[in-house]
Amino acid sequence: MSNKAPDHSSESKATTPTLSKDAQRKLAAEQRKLTAPIRREIEEIEKALAKIDGQLVTLEEKLADTDLYEEGRKSDLLLLLNEQTALQQQHSDNEEKLLLLMTTLEEMEAGFE
Repeated sequence: MSNKAPDHSSESKATTPTLSKDAQRKLAAEQRKLTAPIRREIEEIEKALAKIDGQLVTLEEKLADTDLYEEGRKSDLLLLLNEQTALQQQHSDNEEKLLLLMTTLEEMEAGFE
């Protein structure tokens, strides 16, 4: 006598109906429609991140200017450092949103399978 549990995995695969090509296209279109808002938001955040990256590069170039570190330019330096900190925070916040949206999109797409 065997103590193994019966294997039902092959039974569930055999009962899955196959869709016609037209039905598959309609289903894929509906899935794209459902995920479109998230995809758009992901695209917008990626654009915002690219813009922030460019601004950070420009700031780093300004901060590399040794004249900026002279005593008389202390206020200019502080302004640039504050701007850099704010941009880094925006970048971090956008990355976090992006990861959450990508996770949500992945979960939605996994639910379609």
